[in-house]
Amino acid sequence: MKSGGELPGWFMIGFVASVALFSPRSAPAGGVNHEPLGAEAFLAGVLPPPGLYVKEYLNYYTADKLKNDSGRTLSLARDGTALDKLEVFASSTRFLYISPLKILGGSLGAQMIVPWVRTSLKLDASTPGGPSEMGEHRNAIGDITFGPNLSWHSKDGLFHAATGLDITVPTGPWNERHLVNIGTNVWGFSPILAATVFLPWHPNLSAGIKMDYSFNTRNDDFMISPSTAAKIGNMGLIGLETRLSPGQEFHFDYGIEYALTKTDAPHQFRVGAFGYFYQQTTDDKTGEGRVRHDLGRVFAIGPGVWWTYKKWVVEAHTAFETAVRNRPEGINTYLTIIHTFK
Repeated sequence: MKSGGELPGWFMIGFVASVALFSPRSAPAGGVNHEPLGAEAFLAGVLPPPGLYVKEYLNYYTADKLKNDSGRTLSLARDGTALDKLEVFASSTRFLYISPLKILGGSLGAQMIVPWVRTSLKLDASTPGGPSEMGEHRNAIGDITFGPNLSWHSKDGLFHAATGLDITVPTGPWNERHLVNIGTNVWGFSPILAATVFLPWHPNLSAGIKMDYSFNTRNDDFMISPSTAAKIGNMGLIGLETRLSPGQEFHFDYGIEYALTKTDAPHQFRVGAFGYFYQQTTDDKTGEGRVRHDLGRVFAIGPGVWWTYKKWVVEAHTAFETAVRNRPEGINTYLTIIHTFK
């Protein structure tokens, strides 16, 4: 591993995660989930040297199970609703600029992320006329995220850290009567901390984590669904237009990577195990009461591969979700491509 002033070529790939590539909240669930789950797999917190970078995220999420507060899959016969299929495809472009300016010993940077999202949802629901299949398809530019960041690198090249603030703007379309919404209709603010450490006795092996905690503003255009009315404790609220204050959320991506090639090799390869954990920490609140027993949770793990050559980096990873509460349970796959303009 190189150390000192010269940074290895793989530094370009360790961006702090910060774009809502998807929010599988199209089906009933709590929270907002502005931060993408599992987007940053390899070398979290290893931001690149000064320069301009573009990172393209291609994300595909699919699920056919919706879990309740006890982790049980919702069914039409027992619960009056069941998830047939949820599919989300997102293509998000991230612009990252790292300046030569130093603050508190770290490099000052800024970023902006513009996502395009396509979502398809099919549900079975019990109605007065009998079982009915409901579905919607939407595609549009989603909520845009921007914000500053700071990054640090130890002199021996074994430890790297980054922090930042993601600010998500409600630019995506929203309609309280839709089953599927690309936008969230709220502003999001997410402080972020990320770090990667290379083992001194085995520099080819590294471990990283990226953590964030999200706060959201109020949605003044919210319609109470049957599931929300039930969790408030008043079924007479169904269809009422009110306001919603989404709960706060904690989330982290994690990864363990192994380098198959030397740092100075023209083609570099890494493999690893990656995943994420998400937990909504406080209840959603409506103008008619608190939404209880609706805190979302998920844990995921899966494999990934990484390749870089000159000014290009390509990585792919897949995570399988488990231990889910109040969310869809599915499979989350990313393909990311990075180019540096240095």
